Amino acid sequence: MSDAEQKNIPIDGLPIFIERSWASIRNQKELNLPDQRDMVANYRCNEIKEEAEKLVGPKLQSLFRDSSLAEIPNFSETAIGIL
Repeated sequence: MSDAEQKNIPIDGLPIFIERSWASIRNQKELNLPDQRDMVANYRCNEIKEEAEKLVGPKLQSLFRDSSLAEIPNFSETAIGIL
């Protein structure tokens, strides 16, 4: 496996990758490792997205609520701060 291929699976997604790969082998299905890597990468990206949403969700909701009530003079700075 080349270095580029090895970087497609995050280390914390490796157990999922291995589990799904062995499940495919046990079920005698066609083993498609690129698809398995994509699945693990998507799973991990969704986890990261959910973590990020939990961190900034309340701030975004507050900013949205405040901006719907009145003009916020430092809106861009506040939005950049959240990012």
